[in-house]
Amino acid sequence: MKSIYIILIWFQIIISNIYGQQYNFELLSVEDGLSNNRIMCIEQDSRGFIWLGTDNGLNRYDGYEFKIFREELPSQSIHVIKEDHTKNLWLGTAEGLYIFDCVKEIYRPFTHNPDDHYSLSNNQVSSIVEDDSGTIWIGTHNGLNRYDRKNKRFIRFYNKKNAEKQVLKKSMLVCENYLNLDYINN
Repeated sequence: MKSIYIILIWFQIIISNIYGQQYNFELLSVEDGLSNNRIMCIEQDSRGFIWLGTDNGLNRYDGYEFKIFREELPSQSIHVIKEDHTKNLWLGTAEGLYIFDCVKEIYRPFTHNPDDHYSLSNNQVSSIVEDDSGTIWIGTHNGLNRYDRKNKRFIRFYNKKNAEKQVLKKSMLVCENYLNLDYINN
């Protein structure tokens, strides 16, 4: 009987080592170099860096230390981060949208201008998605925008029921795997 228990224990140890995965978590905070403990969004880029949007700027973590990017941003509260196929980061804030060139470490701002119907529909950006064709879609608190890379401008999408410049009322949460916008384009 003792040998059966020993075999069962040995078998469980072998199985848990084969199938069990251990995850180690490390708590990182301002004491470790993070600009703020309130993290709004996280994105891992194609080079392996972890980008964190906080209430106090953009942070890049390389696994050892943080580098903080906040000098050029008017809004320090980063709500959304998305890397595109050109390896630039798109940053959504409450005060506009920014493209961050990770190599040159410079920002290009995009904001709402009520006199320019090719500007962003609203400064409060809530979602950013790149579809399979490389098109960037921006969800704001006042509608959906498609970025026209060639002309460096935005195309806004309006509610069909009331086409006289009534932008879709709620921010569009766009999922990469289910992006189907044919009904808007028709």
